[in-house]
Amino acid sequence: MLNNYGDIGVLWFDGEWEETWTHDFGKDLYNYVRDLQPKYGLMQKGEIPEFDFGYHPDARKKFKEIYDIDPLELKHPELNNKWLKFRLDEVTSLVNDLVKITHKNGTELSAAVFPYPEMSRKMVRQDWSSCNLDIACPMNYHHFYNKDLDWIKYSVENGIEETNGRFKYFSGIFVNALTPQKLTIAINNAINGGQMV
Repeated sequence: MLNNYGDIGVLWFDGEWEETWTHDFGKDLYNYVRDLQPKYGLMQKGEIPEFDFGYHPDARKKFKEIYDIDPLELKHPELNNKWLKFRLDEVTSLVNDLVKITHKNGTELSAAVFPYPEMSRKMVRQDWSSCNLDIACPMNYHHFYNKDLDWIKYSVENGIEETNGRFKYFSGIFVNALTPQKLTIAINNAINGGQMV
């Protein structure tokens, strides 16, 4: 399946919600992916320019034209505010161009995004609160971040506050991590987080 795409640097598996998923299948898949780790030799504890967001040669060239320095020449590019803002703005610009295209075709644009904007900017260089989206669907998956159910309300409050009603906000909740009782609490926390005054 992956042979037509050259060297594979990242595999993302999202499917334990699917009916055919079993625990044994998950273990097999986990072991397969772990076996790939030595082949690629990646241990990401910080930014790795050749594998990270925004280090494409065209982006570096554009940054250098504006700021007269290649980000790879910076001692700590991951701490440089100009480089961070540049990368955030580049993704936002791309999304906003896509919004224009979809609107020309009479379609709204939605995006499944990382949790609240501040967290999203830091984790994945995604400034979705600055995009001209029609709908944002933040993945408020509390257990991915080792948070309790109250965190869902906190995340929704932050997202709603920063976007100030510029677009529709639909909170995502990872149902498989919840018992029926906890699902009710999670839903109520998402609703209550969206009822800011």
